[in-house]
Amino acid sequence: MRNSYVILLGMLLMANGCGSKKAIKFEQKKWNETINRSSPSPNRERMLNDLLENHKLVGLTCNELISLLGDPNWNDSASLTYKIVVDFRGDIDPVYTKSLEFYFSKDSVITAFDIIELAN
Repeated sequence: MRNSYVILLGMLLMANGCGSKKAIKFEQKKWNETINRSSPSPNRERMLNDLLENHKLVGLTCNELISLLGDPNWNDSASLTYKIVVDFRGDIDPVYTKSLEFYFSKDSVITAFDIIELAN
């Protein structure tokens, strides 16, 4: 009987935790909210699917993308990167990161994107 209670409690905790990551529609203002300089908006992960599924990103110019998403966290001569999740778990170095990286042509037109996840 005790095992049943433990299993039920575990299921309730998992269901409660899943609700906090509920997907929401992309909103530019919420995408760009920040807690501090090293952490992206907590809304980005929840908005990611809507952004990728309901907004035409490939074919935009870099300037149009920046107008939509704000300044990237990193950029170089061929890509723009936006932090989605940075999890430090109490350490100085992140233990998990998730980023959205856009690639562009020599004409500054977005040609593709990837979701990059790294765990230490």
